[in-house]
Amino acid sequence: MPFIRCTRKNASHEISGVAFQNHPEGGVVSVEEVDDDLAAMFLSVPGYEVVEVEPEETPAQKKAREKAKAAADAEQKKLDDGAAAAAAAAAANQQKTEE
Repeated sequence: MPFIRCTRKNASHEISGVAFQNHPEGGVVSVEEVDDDLAAMFLSVPGYEVVEVEPEETPAQKKAREKAKAAADAEQKKLDDGAAAAAAAAAANQQKTEE
């Protein structure tokens, strides 16, 4: 089942009972996939086309992605802080050795 994009100038956010939303490249795109019979009806009208739509991230998916990024950032900070501390200790040790 496809998503349908309408590029007609008079496109609205509801067409033949189907909800549409703005498309980043202009026009509007169906919010959900439409069945093949309805798609055929739309495609019989100039200005309608089948498009692939990336699924939108759900709030739960966004929260999980942000949580994973925060954990990865915290782990990287620990590694960076540990490397900086090790470098400082090595420099201090080197300075003592030279004295």
